Amino acid sequence: IFAVSGLHIGALYAFCLFLLQKTGLKRLSNPFRFIFVAAVLIFYGGVCGFSASVVRALITCLLFYATKLLGIGGDTLENLGVAAIIILLLSPLSLFAAGFQLSFAACIGIAFLARPISSFAYAAGDKIQSRLGVKRTLPTDDDTQPLSVGARIVRGCISFFSVSLAAQI
Repeated sequence: IFAVSGLHIGALYAFCLFLLQKTGLKRLSNPFRFIFVAAVLIFYGGVCGFSASVVRALITCLLFYATKLLGIGGDTLENLGVAAIIILLLSPLSLFAAGFQLSFAACIGIAFLARPISSFAYAAGDKIQSRLGVKRTLPTDDDTQPLSVGARIVRGCISFFSVSLAAQI
């Protein structure tokens, strides 16, 4: 059994960007960089059968990369909307597929809820730390020192928790 989600496309996209930055491919022009990333992602999407979450992630990653290369700011909700429109133009009945609905609902949940959930978790952690008399683990916005290992672990855990909870909601 081979299960692929949008996260796998995102990881492959990040790996392609890493290759483009750390190898001789960094000398390629922007159109060739885009074609390279698009070819790898589309090939992998084809191997995976172009499920709704794979196509959504593929289109979203390519839109994000195109806006980055062109120097225009890309918005998560705009990219999701364009991805939904493209998928529905190619296959209008996808609107009624559970994979399409769950994939886009999870992404919209992450876009709207992950940041408020993480802010709530930081505030709750600060309140608990102050009541226990423990020194603050995470720096504030005005701190200039780099994060300690413990603070990075806490930040990573809160980020993981908030994104997971937002997707589930």
